[in-house]
Amino acid sequence: VYFSSNNGSSWKEINTGLPNSSVRSLIVSGNDIFAGVDLSIYHSNDNGATWTESNSGFPNEIVNCFEISGSNIFAGTNNSVYRSSDNGITWTNVNSGLTKNDVWALCTVGTNIFAGTNDGVFMTINNGENWSSTEYNGIDAWALTTSQNYLFAGGGLSRVYKRQLSDLITSVEMNTLTLPLNFKLEQNYPNPFNPTTNISFSIAKISDTSLKIYNLLGENITTLVDKEMTPGNYSVAWKASDLQSGIYFYKLNSGNYSETKKMLLLK
Repeated sequence: VYFSSNNGSSWKEINTGLPNSSVRSLIVSGNDIFAGVDLSIYHSNDNGATWTESNSGFPNEIVNCFEISGSNIFAGTNNSVYRSSDNGITWTNVNSGLTKNDVWALCTVGTNIFAGTNDGVFMTINNGENWSSTEYNGIDAWALTTSQNYLFAGGGLSRVYKRQLSDLITSVEMNTLTLPLNFKLEQNYPNPFNPTTNISFSIAKISDTSLKIYNLLGENITTLVDKEMTPGNYSVAWKASDLQSGIYFYKLNSGNYSETKKMLLLK
């Protein structure tokens, strides 16, 4: 690893504690730096002066990329995605829907995370617990980036693909003009819907909040919200392009408040 303090005019090595191996990826999180070195992850909290191995729960896999979303650090490897919620001390495999894909690139848009793989681009809205295809199927997505309202994927054969973010992500909008006095979950609109609907809800006080979608079997299809939220009126847009027609349920949990409502997807 090399370090420059003058915009790249000069560089010096900062390798104390690092093995004599290829450094394939780097990311900065606050005062911490993480490096993917061959089959392991190394961490520095002193601007790279010293490095220590930080790979509890991490297998012997090449780290192709890192990304940060909130308090979570993600590492993409040749087989999966791993997440650390404790600043790199421990790592957990988060690859449901993404099994055995080579992950070449990671990109964050709000609370949404995109993964560029050897089988297209996948996304998660719940910190990697579940991944779904973005319909960029069958391409090698070597690089990902965003600009204004678009997601760009760099593939093989000198090709670049572009997709509107509004076609991919779930948005959460907040209205703070009038703060609510009570918790409330509204009926989705439109209902029936195809394939996008809006779910509005009110949060009366700071609370850990989740908004989840379930099928008739009670299985959690997706999680739209899972975080601490401040008082306000919110609206979530949900796109159900990959689901079949039928009855679905959405459930809001916030503090001691819990409510479930039914909606109908008609295609």
